Amino acid sequence: MASIFRATTYYIEKFSNNADQFGGQRYDLELTQDLAENYFVLISGAGSGNQTLPRDQMVRVEDDPFETGDLGDSGASDIITLRREDGDGYWVGNITVIECLEPDDPNGFKLADVKAAMLDYEEYEETFTAGTPWTDVNQVVPFGGLYGGGVSTPSSYTGRANSVFVKITLSSTDTYTLKRWERDPLDLIDRATFTIYAVEWGSNWTIQKSNLTTTLTSEVSTSTSITTIDDEKSWVWQNGFSNPTFGAGNGPIGINLWMNTAGSLIYNEFWGKTDASYTMDVEMRRYVMTHDSLAVDHDYQGSGASADSSDTYTVPSPVETETRGYTGQGASGEKEGNQYTLGSRFGFQWHSTKGLGFTAIKAGVWYARHTADTTLTVERFQSGQDWVGRAQSIDLGNITETSDTDNSLFFGMNF
Repeated sequence: MASIFRATTYYIEKFSNNADQFGGQRYDLELTQDLAENYFVLISGAGSGNQTLPRDQMVRVEDDPFETGDLGDSGASDIITLRREDGDGYWVGNITVIECLEPDDPNGFKLADVKAAMLDYEEYEETFTAGTPWTDVNQVVPFGGLYGGGVSTPSSYTGRANSVFVKITLSSTDTYTLKRWERDPLDLIDRATFTIYAVEWGSNWTIQKSNLTTTLTSEVSTSTSITTIDDEKSWVWQNGFSNPTFGAGNGPIGINLWMNTAGSLIYNEFWGKTDASYTMDVEMRRYVMTHDSLAVDHDYQGSGASADSSDTYTVPSPVETETRGYTGQGASGEKEGNQYTLGSRFGFQWHSTKGLGFTAIKAGVWYARHTADTTLTVERFQSGQDWVGRAQSIDLGNITETSDTDNSLFFGMNF
């Protein structure tokens, strides 16, 4: 039986005719096929803006074909529209689209809601109501903001980059709470809009959620106990904020996340600089997603060099056949358009960086994609900082439709 999931990673790169790539404020990403209604997006990348400002670095999903939740109409069944709030330079990175083809199956997921949540100037915490309620909040993961559905901001100050980092929690059946660092004075917080995909996983998934409110010390890992699971059947994701620093190596961009091989602990660590007295306060929300048929390969790069602009991990071959090619979008000369990898798996790398300040973001954000059956390639916009990587190759290929079941009766229930 075929997997009930489809995963496609699109690599938006700089071409010689970069005006045809993501060189403005809006970008209509052409997909390889019509988008399924139950999907979510993970965004990783950085912009070329000369002053490395939050407004040209941060990108979010603005429209889709269905006008889901707060999203607008992208105008076509195979397009999602991306948004940043400045057109300086161009943006490079990966857009990963994960779709569920059997949303009522307990092995699948439903897209419960998409919220475009705006925190205005001087606002540091606010609640928002979902357009469509979820069934079981314990099964919902809000893939929003950094490394999720993305964030955009008009902020032109690197010293206000704290504006784009947020902790997202859910409550009841329809409530989002967004919180970011409460700076003093408050006028050092700018407006930011966060695209949040509220994904409700079926009852055959085990979802664990863990808060971390603590002080992290440079190069010292902090562990949190979780209910023991099989690490090779689990993947991890997080959001949150830090203070008083919020740079590429000393902020959420560079807070590493991984689990131990025993599946009993999750860890966070940052680098920033080699100084045992260097610390930052964090509030993070971590998620562990486990399924008996999921296959996850966890990889580690402990000595990433400053000169690296890319690196590779050797990973198992995919369960299902993958297709790699070019969409044709933006093709010019020898370039054939955005590269894509289509199958039922995707890659993601958490990382820490030896670098300070938001201006180091071009060397601090990594994006991952499978460039061959046994190769997970990670890249960043430019070299310049030492780094440590914790990569995940997440294969959904063995997760198939539950047979002989009225699936609608079981979705959202816990057994």
